[in-house]
Amino acid sequence: KFIDYVQARNLSNLALSTSVEVQTNARSPTNCLAIEKIEYRYLLSGALNGSISLFDLEVASSGYGTKHTLHPILEHTPGVNSSQGSYGGGSGMVASLQWYPEDSGAFISAGMTGHVSIFDTNYFAIVA
Repeated sequence: KFIDYVQARNLSNLALSTSVEVQTNARSPTNCLAIEKIEYRYLLSGALNGSISLFDLEVASSGYGTKHTLHPILEHTPGVNSSQGSYGGGSGMVASLQWYPEDSGAFISAGMTGHVSIFDTNYFAIVA
């Protein structure tokens, strides 16, 4: 199919950016990433220790060609920012992150234990 050809061609042209470094305060390896698909502006990062970070990729696109470090605009670590425990579940590890497909105002996180949390992005807080 034509669409398969175009996708394969686009994937073969991908390369790592050498101008942007993404940095979190999680003190733990990053386990999962999710980019919202409305504006392709916001990136979620989930860590092994249960931390979730939110990045504004528009900041990374300013100053094209210059090298800079992208820091989170919001970041939560279980036990520090929340009384609800780890966002990923009992194990602490965030196994998966998924944006709400219609709006970047919500996302879900899931842990290895099967625990799922629904977040309000505007408050960066668990709502369910």
